[in-house]
Amino acid sequence: MHRYAFIIGRYFMYGFMGAEVLLLPLLVTDKAGYGDIEYFKALIAMVPLLLMGFHSGYLRTIYTEKEDLSRELLVGGALLMIPVSAASAIFFGNPVLFFACMASGMALFLEKIYQKEQKFILALMYKPMIAVLNISLVLLAYRVLLLGDSVNILTLVSCSYIAALLLYSLPNIKLIHLDVQWNGLWAGIKKLVTNGFWLNFGTMCVGIFLFLDRTYLRSANPEALADYSFAFNVSQILFVFFTSLSYINEVKLGESVDRLSAQAFLSAIKRIVLILLAGVALAIVGYHGLLQFFPEYSSSLGFLYVLAPSWGLFFAAGTLGVVAQYIGKQKLLSLFFLGVTAVNGFFLWVANCWTIASSRFGGSSSPVCLLWRTPSFYCGPSEDRC
Repeated sequence: MHRYAFIIGRYFMYGFMGAEVLLLPLLVTDKAGYGDIEYFKALIAMVPLLLMGFHSGYLRTIYTEKEDLSRELLVGGALLMIPVSAASAIFFGNPVLFFACMASGMALFLEKIYQKEQKFILALMYKPMIAVLNISLVLLAYRVLLLGDSVNILTLVSCSYIAALLLYSLPNIKLIHLDVQWNGLWAGIKKLVTNGFWLNFGTMCVGIFLFLDRTYLRSANPEALADYSFAFNVSQILFVFFTSLSYINEVKLGESVDRLSAQAFLSAIKRIVLILLAGVALAIVGYHGLLQFFPEYSSSLGFLYVLAPSWGLFFAAGTLGVVAQYIGKQKLLSLFFLGVTAVNGFFLWVANCWTIASSRFGGSSSPVCLLWRTPSFYCGPSEDRC
């Protein structure tokens, strides 16, 4: 598929996700309820990232070792997802969550196979399907049946993921030439984990960090969780273009890694920097306009000022970071990311202490300070927390 045709197709499909971002806050007028929906969406999407990079090693194994481990990816992935899905369901006391986490993991594994087959549009359909189902179920529960506070939000969100997997996999099962055999299965699983651990390390850290932010906000200030979620979702939608480039690069760069020149890589960096600057400016200007239609989320503006440039830089770097996995430098890159995270954590701790000191002297604190409040950075008595 031509690169620009793919980007246009992706924007079209992700329009459904944009509709979800804008419609859910309108359909769920209770900000705490909207925050809970986004919290459980983040939980279900994060669980597969805990598999030590199992899925991330799939394409690397194909392009660097010329070995197709589709069987190990699907069968082994299902086996690995069982304990983490069960633990999540037990912790939150909802058996439906088990099936939602399983669905999220299996869809991620199927996506990698479709991506390998260069069925890019097909690979991208799962998240738009979830968006459409979320809108439909929320509309049914809150506006048709008028269930209000009696809605079990976790069950509602879980059903969207389960139904989306059925739609995502059944019509396309012929694309998966799966011969279920147990011989060599565990050796293949081990190879996928070995090849994918460092590829997934940074993404896993980011996912956990963001989920801890959401967890703190949910317990400390549910309405702030809604503000954070709204700003987070809008900033992500505005940077879909970056991930579109990254999605193709993972395959295209893998096929041409042996002849990739430094000059070509430098040119790509220059293009990405220009797009990054334009994207951040568009995000900030567009968000100010959007708040005219969502005045109840005007308190989320502080979050946007942090999230837009942060996510823009993260996505921009991700479009080129795929090179590291094919030249065997992902471990070094991941260790560098860990170091940056540690330094960043120190400055977040300093910012947190500054906020507490400010409040003690009668100063007011911005809602952005809630971004610093993960369990790792707690300090001071609870009444002093922003």
